Amino acid sequence: MARPEEWRNSALCHPEARAAFHSIVQWGLVDAMRLDHSGDGPYTWWDYRMLGFPKNNGLRIDYVLATCPLADLCRSAHVDRDERKGKQPSDHAPAVASFSVT
Repeated sequence: MARPEEWRNSALCHPEARAAFHSIVQWGLVDAMRLDHSGDGPYTWWDYRMLGFPKNNGLRIDYVLATCPLADLCRSAHVDRDERKGKQPSDHAPAVASFSVT
């Protein structure tokens, strides 16, 4: 998240929800986005009220989780920011992952 102090304890970033999500990942799932991206972002949600998208002040609340064997087949992962740029867009942009079929 771009500015964690702004989102702390909000519905989108509540500590209990984050802990529950991390416990699911601990089942052995891989965050496909982290195979191609490290650090902050890429984000999949931006608040309309604060010009979050133009300022890139967002959160990543959409994930592609994969088992380890499927993660080995992941060829790319990204957020389709162009889908967020249109007239009357959603506050979300899709998280997209591509996998090989071998």
